[in-house]
Amino acid sequence: MKPELSIQLMDTHAGGDVSRIVTGGIDLLPGETVREQMEYLRDDADGLRRLLLEEPYGIPEMSVDLLVPATDPRAAAGYIIMEVMGYPIYSGSNTICTATAVLEAGIVPKQEGKQQFMLESPAGLVNIEAVVHDGVVEAITCEGLPSYIHTYEATINVPDIGEITYSVAYSGGFYALVDAKELGFDLTLDEERDLS
Repeated sequence: MKPELSIQLMDTHAGGDVSRIVTGGIDLLPGETVREQMEYLRDDADGLRRLLLEEPYGIPEMSVDLLVPATDPRAAAGYIIMEVMGYPIYSGSNTICTATAVLEAGIVPKQEGKQQFMLESPAGLVNIEAVVHDGVVEAITCEGLPSYIHTYEATINVPDIGEITYSVAYSGGFYALVDAKELGFDLTLDEERDLS
């Protein structure tokens, strides 16, 4: 007989990004911090991410945010982001979705008007400001982690392309930035196949 798993989920979206929030049904994870718990899932227990993001239960275009107890006493809850490509340490849209879910699920009690609380992501604490009107969450603002340029206008030789100029920005993860025009692209719909 197969063991059964019962998970409590809440589907949310922010600006078109769909996030499924796991609000219950998962045992406590090993790890002293939310970051260590994320690393445990990534390195030793990736089945939950695959279960919820692959068919028949999920789709690759969405993300899953797992609520966990905060390890920092200043935070109301912790959360771990799971996406098709893995476990990012921070995401603005996932944070907005998670903040909405903890309010709508009653994990953080709603207060009419503006209210503030903190969430704990694998990257650190995030300040949340929520606007609640007639018992409904109408807006979430999050003050995330610092963003900065790590490397500015470096060059690299790319096989079959040649030398390109790039910068590296940090915004919850490191991202390489290139000038599309330098690579011969105008970023129009007809270039979609060539860009992938």
